[in-house]
Amino acid sequence: MGLTGTFLPRTAGVRWTGERNGFRPAILLAFCLALGPRLLAQDGAAVQTFSGGLSSAIASSPASVHGTVINATSHEPIAKALVYTPDNRYATLTDDRGHFEFKFPPPEKSSPPPPTSGSDTEGMHKYQQWYQRNARPGVFLARRPGFLPDPNGARVPQTGGDRAEIVITLEPEALIVGHVQLPGVDNTDRVQLQLYRQEFEEGQERWTQAGEFTTWASGEFRFPELPAGTYKLFTVERLERDPAIFNPRDQLYGFPPVFYPNGGDFSTAAAIRLAAGTTFQATLTMTRREYYQVKIGVMNPPAAVYPAVEVFLRGRPGPGYSMGYDAAEQVVRGFLPDGGYTLKVSSQGDEGSSGSLNFSVRGGAVEGPVVNLYPNVSLSVNITREFGAGESPTGTGESNEEGAGSRGNVTIALAPVEQFGMGQTVMSQPVPGGSAERLMMGNVAAGTYWMQISTVNCYPASATWGGGDVLHRPITVEAEGASTPIELTLRNDGAEVSGKVQIHESAGSQKLNEAPAMMPTVFIYFVPLGENGGQLRRTQVWQNEAFDEKQIAPGTYRILAFDHLNTEIGPANAEFLRRYESRGVVVELSAGQTLRLSSPLALVKEP
Repeated sequence: MGLTGTFLPRTAGVRWTGERNGFRPAILLAFCLALGPRLLAQDGAAVQTFSGGLSSAIASSPASVHGTVINATSHEPIAKALVYTPDNRYATLTDDRGHFEFKFPPPEKSSPPPPTSGSDTEGMHKYQQWYQRNARPGVFLARRPGFLPDPNGARVPQTGGDRAEIVITLEPEALIVGHVQLPGVDNTDRVQLQLYRQEFEEGQERWTQAGEFTTWASGEFRFPELPAGTYKLFTVERLERDPAIFNPRDQLYGFPPVFYPNGGDFSTAAAIRLAAGTTFQATLTMTRREYYQVKIGVMNPPAAVYPAVEVFLRGRPGPGYSMGYDAAEQVVRGFLPDGGYTLKVSSQGDEGSSGSLNFSVRGGAVEGPVVNLYPNVSLSVNITREFGAGESPTGTGESNEEGAGSRGNVTIALAPVEQFGMGQTVMSQPVPGGSAERLMMGNVAAGTYWMQISTVNCYPASATWGGGDVLHRPITVEAEGASTPIELTLRNDGAEVSGKVQIHESAGSQKLNEAPAMMPTVFIYFVPLGENGGQLRRTQVWQNEAFDEKQIAPGTYRILAFDHLNTEIGPANAEFLRRYESRGVVVELSAGQTLRLSSPLALVKEP
């Protein structure tokens, strides 16, 4: 049985004050008079043009939309799923076969007169309300308990007819459930757990927090609504402080973090790999240990902000332990069990600082060590452009007077290598009043970074710092400062590669009397092979299924086409690259080469 969608009227929700000489009303007036008629004409309504005359109606939006909501894994229909529009004007539930239907009221034959001026607020409101009544939605979303929220939904095809059909897929949620055991204590005590998810940025591994949960009185926990992926689970350390029996002079006890299944740090935790719709059972057992007071002084602390504090087992960065900063005494204090640790203290802001200290806890309190905070440093970049004769940095062949455009065709980002921590990505800036061939990266904290270089109409041929290659290898910034500039060389004799993508038949299939389906966005990756290969390059393919990428650095590449954005791809992610050794095409590019791929690239659909 089909269900008819409900239209939920909404008011305009805009209140004009008339301030700023009618600037904002003027913008809305421009929208109403320019964009509004074009959009409404596509819905088949007769609308007025800027001059007040009626435009010809274009009947493209269907009068009804029906479809099915299905399970993305099993492809079975989903009953009682809520289907709705992004603006919540229409909503309905699917029937027991996953079907739904929306029927739209016929458009009004004419629109109200356009607003006479920017101060005609009543006219604007009437125009907005008329648009909301007559505009037909072009996207539908769906949701249901037990499935992940749908961020994209399904777009209504412009069929030119009165009826359109769509399919909305929902991915079933994955879950991690289990139990935490606290031996020798009241079983009503609660424990906090944290869940981290593996992510990638241009092939660089990152672990980000995906949720936290405090156990129920029974010790059980549940992490719902998890997408497919790789996770790590651990308990947060817990001090034993029963107010009824606690004596500050007695030995303090606590429970260090436990990393599933029974590891002592994040690196030894087992990776939990979840497929869509699966449930993983986990049991963790915490061990009671002696805890000792730790107090470490901070030299040169920031005056106006509280610094961030990280503490972890020495040589094994990760979450789990915690300490805090005491501004009154300018110390970092907390409690830790026996072991060797690393303390990192950092402050953000226009003039940030950072420092680190290794220390040990051995059967007693720790007091006396001091961590020194050093001001963050600035790195300069000297740019050398080895361009062909008569070529400008913008690649237009025109002269580049006074460096016009040269600052805008290169951007540098320093991204922290560490998988955890509070390190910030630093972006390059032009030197105020300085040469266009020089950039600055200020407020760089001590650490190790990947240098990511973005260019327009050229490519980075080399980047060195202190004689070492920092284009293909990380750059390490010391706390004491860095006076030597980075030497960056740009060239514009890169290779050009063009070709097409072979879209699967299902993506381009269509039914009778139905307009061609919109081709999905395809992502093309040029993945360098070898340590000193070229640079990772990504581009997109649109409706014509073709791509033409220019200024590719010389080197050997594997070209892959995906139907989704794939952040796992990167030269440092060797495991990922091995999975696709038989996919795509391998090319060896030289300077100035023009290559046309003889065969279309096969589309990779699996994650």
